[in-house]
Amino acid sequence: EDVLFGSYKLTDWRPDLITELLGYLRPDNVRVSVVGKKFQTLADKKEEWYGTEYKLEKIEPSVIERWSDGCVNSMLHLPDKNEFIPSDFDLAPRDESHKFPIIIQENDFCRAWYKQDDEYFLPKANIRFEFLSPLAYQDPLNCNLTYMFVILFKDALLEYAYAAQLAGLRWELTNTKYGMVLGIGGYNHKQKVFLEKIMDKMVKFEVDPKRFAILKESYIRTLKNFDSEQPYQHVNYYVSVLLSEHSWTKTELLEATEQLTVDVLEEFIKKLLSKMHVESFVHGNVNKAGSLELVSTVMDRLRDSVGL
Repeated sequence: EDVLFGSYKLTDWRPDLITELLGYLRPDNVRVSVVGKKFQTLADKKEEWYGTEYKLEKIEPSVIERWSDGCVNSMLHLPDKNEFIPSDFDLAPRDESHKFPIIIQENDFCRAWYKQDDEYFLPKANIRFEFLSPLAYQDPLNCNLTYMFVILFKDALLEYAYAAQLAGLRWELTNTKYGMVLGIGGYNHKQKVFLEKIMDKMVKFEVDPKRFAILKESYIRTLKNFDSEQPYQHVNYYVSVLLSEHSWTKTELLEATEQLTVDVLEEFIKKLLSKMHVESFVHGNVNKAGSLELVSTVMDRLRDSVGL
């Protein structure tokens, strides 16, 4: 009954034009462009205006015949159902109002802060978890390891993160001197589902050696490029280093990258997750019971996996 359209609205229904257009999409009516440095020695022509070198070849009839006999590729399909799309936009039952955030749980491993929204009354919430560990910034190597864990984890979570973003959820994971900070914001209905996915992935995280090599190389390049930045950027950076009680320089971090390996990182992740204190804050369309559920989602998985 309802039809979505975009970016243009077509007022005339012309199935004959659709059929005609589809008729042009044939293997014997295709032009394929292949671009790459390895083809430089094969080029035998030069474009008149920009001097781009290229080569033209007819597609072999045998190739066209093979394309014509191609079957349906099972990899081409509609995306799976987005489990993060919210459907409940009701406001949570009201708790006793507090002017400032209050502590609703505190023990040796966790301290949870909470404040129910009493100003905007929207079906949204913001969640923040700080994973605090002395190991994260203990020395330049540990600082590098924490950084690599964060960027590899974010890289591995792109599939979930994209679906969540489409559903109105945003998230971030950053490394700090004190550990890591996880933040989730947006519609509150499916935030717990998203948080479960994140924590399940975190406690069972396995380092992909190929992605590790690529991201490590990128990180080293970034550290080296610091020397090429403007003098005022160096001044700002070193002032912050001098004024910090505890700070590793780019040079120290770069030297420590020589010890970065997949095995060292995997062992470090286990230690990091087993030696931390979690501080959380939930604010928005969530009551006390809902906030405690979110905290349990994190703490239960940490306890079950690393015995926190």
